Amino acid sequence: KTIDKEFLKVKTFTVHGSDYCNENEVLDIFSKDAKIKKISNIIFKKTIDICKSLKKISGKKVNLIQSFSSSDESINKHKQYLIIKNLVNKVYKKNKIKILPQWLPPIAWYFGGSVNMSLFSNPEDLSFMKKIKLEICMDLSHFVMSCNYYNLNLSKYFNEHENLFYHYHVADSSGIDSEGLALGDGDLTKKHLNILKKVINSNKVKVLEAWQGHLNDGKIFKGEINKIQRIHEK
Repeated sequence: KTIDKEFLKVKTFTVHGSDYCNENEVLDIFSKDAKIKKISNIIFKKTIDICKSLKKISGKKVNLIQSFSSSDESINKHKQYLIIKNLVNKVYKKNKIKILPQWLPPIAWYFGGSVNMSLFSNPEDLSFMKKIKLEICMDLSHFVMSCNYYNLNLSKYFNEHENLFYHYHVADSSGIDSEGLALGDGDLTKKHLNILKKVINSNKVKVLEAWQGHLNDGKIFKGEINKIQRIHEK
């Protein structure tokens, strides 16, 4: 009964889509490679079906956080964003599932190495997303690395495009590739604490991504929650 009461308090559920379609390739539903495209779309459809089932069982809104990690260099980047926006609209119209593309780092941790990202990784692209009203999941750890990589003012780009950020992932980071640090160990808390406070105090969904936070009965996760509480109270 306690679980049921807590369940009823939830207003929105979020599902994180797969980043990979197999052990060698990132998921790419638009791929020119027929095999990768087929596998990716099968996984993507299954993910949508999971979202639909959760929505039916819970009676709540369900959002899908999806990384679009591959890009077609032969197509204009703005056109690629329009294609994704069209997909978002199509899925919502048919299934009432809201897809939120995830903000990515310019250099991603795929396959244990460094993979250069093109889409959803350059803060200057946010102006076009604003133009086409493409709402996203803002990963703060990734955003810090993006602004560091392109030497851009994080506060400026965040504040100018905040209305696009429908959902947040919260973790610290530094430099251009030190991802998923504990809060207090990176640039987010050392240089952009005002932005973190703004996110913490917002009424939007926030997911704390504590690295290995689930181990030892959630010891690390609990520590990060306590840090957020202290930041909130300042």
